[in-house]
Amino acid sequence: MPYHDLHRIYLLILTLLKNISNMLFPFQILKCCVISIFVVGVIPFLLGLIFELVVVSPLRVGMDQSPLYFPAQVRLLNLQ
Repeated sequence: MPYHDLHRIYLLILTLLKNISNMLFPFQILKCCVISIFVVGVIPFLLGLIFELVVVSPLRVGMDQSPLYFPAQVRLLNLQ
């Protein structure tokens, strides 16, 4: 194969890779949004849930009672 043909193939591959990366940009934005929602919403909720179940609930009720759990209340406490 002459050099000219190899150079054309190389340019074609570079053009295809550039077009593919431009098409994947909206998916990268979507991934960032999903990860940020997870970091901002899910992780604080789970940390609040663990704190509520391990520390607060045993202190609030007696040994012969079972505590009631309200997930919305834990979520609101995390937002403060």
